[in-house]
Amino acid sequence: MTRVPASSRVLQRRVGYRDLNVQWQEFLQARDPVWQPMQEAIDLRDIATLYEYWVWFELCRRIQGELQGHRPVIDMIPPSEMGLPHGLRATFAGHGMLTFNARRQAYSGIFLRPDYLWEPYDGRKVGFDAKFRLARDSAPMDVPGDESSKDPLARAKVDDLVKMHAYRDAIPGLCCAVVLFPGNVADFRCVSKERVPDIDVGDVLGGNLNGVGAIPMMPEEVEW
Repeated sequence: MTRVPASSRVLQRRVGYRDLNVQWQEFLQARDPVWQPMQEAIDLRDIATLYEYWVWFELCRRIQGELQGHRPVIDMIPPSEMGLPHGLRATFAGHGMLTFNARRQAYSGIFLRPDYLWEPYDGRKVGFDAKFRLARDSAPMDVPGDESSKDPLARAKVDDLVKMHAYRDAIPGLCCAVVLFPGNVADFRCVSKERVPDIDVGDVLGGNLNGVGAIPMMPEEVEW
């Protein structure tokens, strides 16, 4: 046999062939853990999921740039290890690991799952969440009826920043948590209440900052 006869109606009804087809599909998913869910997201026009995958590759690219070209080795994390499907790990030899769908236990005993977790071998952890949504019409502290509070800029939503507080305060060793979103306003607040304007991903990877914030990240081909 030179190919799997998936289109054969006769073989689809046979138990042995049907089981073999299931095993074949599982093998394909294990070999290419990213491309199948990405294709499903494309077919369903699930833009939020596609944005999560794009951010994953973009984070790998930016970390590689910060490490002066050290290419990562990307492998799949088995569901038994993570308890989640489609777990991915990018290992930067001698520097650290970036995990997609990381699952970490908080000091309270509950489990939290930042979309991406950067764990350097020498330094403090950084958590990221990809959010394909914006707070475009108003500032976070909008006052009803006050037209002067309207802000035309695309910011991260307050609910997403609240979630970053949960990550930063609950996950042991996490120095900062950042929302990655397709907007145009970067903002970061340190625990000391100091504001860090115009922040970028490279600024938080070193683990020197301590707080929460939001960083715009949008494909270059997309115009605002």
